[in-house]
Amino acid sequence: RGIGVIDWMVPGSRELAVASAEALEIHDAVVWPHHGIFCAGDTFARAYGLLSTIEKASEVAVKVRSMTTTPLNRISKEDICKINEAYALGIPPERIAAVFQ
Repeated sequence: RGIGVIDWMVPGSRELAVASAEALEIHDAVVWPHHGIFCAGDTFARAYGLLSTIEKASEVAVKVRSMTTTPLNRISKEDICKINEAYALGIPPERIAAVFQ
């Protein structure tokens, strides 16, 4: 049933759990950007087989993309700020901003 990719959300959040559950109603696998993947199947072996196939395809894609110096995708400064706020990490905004300069 394909692979769903949901928008980036704060890890551990209710919003992420709800979006994942909704995506798994349609797809057998759901990718969390910058985090990981969930797979479902009628048996453990099928779910694991799907995961292994997706992981191998991703490995090939990463190798191909590593042949360029152009950054293709990364967590934004705004998303790092959301994690900082959600988990009360106390990282000063100027330290976060410095990483993105």
